Amino acid sequence: VLNSTALKRLDLSTNEIHDQGVQHLATMLGSNNSLVDVSLRFNQVTDIGLRALIHVLSSTNASLESLNLSANERIGDASIESLKDMIKHNR
Repeated sequence: VLNSTALKRLDLSTNEIHDQGVQHLATMLGSNNSLVDVSLRFNQVTDIGLRALIHVLSSTNASLESLNLSANERIGDASIESLKDMIKHNR
């Protein structure tokens, strides 16, 4: 996945992925320029994992168009606002 140019969509929904796994995914996204859609629905992502994604998406990844984080109930409002701000500034 790290250097794949063929993989466009990655669906990791319902895999019990916690923040450590999301941090590894964020590292991968920092050097992958082919993924356009990542789904992390129904996992165990918290503010920590979302902050790792925001950091990478705001600085190094230019290909991702869709990130589904629905049903990750431990993500707080402040992190959602940070994500919205990052999207607004990276258009």
